[in-house]
Amino acid sequence: MDREGEPAPARRQRGAGGETEGKRGNPKYSQTTAYVAKKIYSAVQIAIIKGRETNGDHPDYSTLVEQLLSDWLKRKNGVLTS
Repeated sequence: MDREGEPAPARRQRGAGGETEGKRGNPKYSQTTAYVAKKIYSAVQIAIIKGRETNGDHPDYSTLVEQLLSDWLKRKNGVLTS
């Protein structure tokens, strides 16, 4: 519990090798910010949620953005930087 009597937030579990789960603790990833029109962002979020409900195979927003950027780099430069 914290000083105000509230339960402390749960800590992220660590994998077998001690690494944090997800991208936040992974040094191979960088958090970025982009301005996206609200209509587009909302439509994408709805499509992701509906995709998960129907077949469970849709990526999260971060993975989708990474895939789109990778595809763009391949078309632009003919190469993918890892």
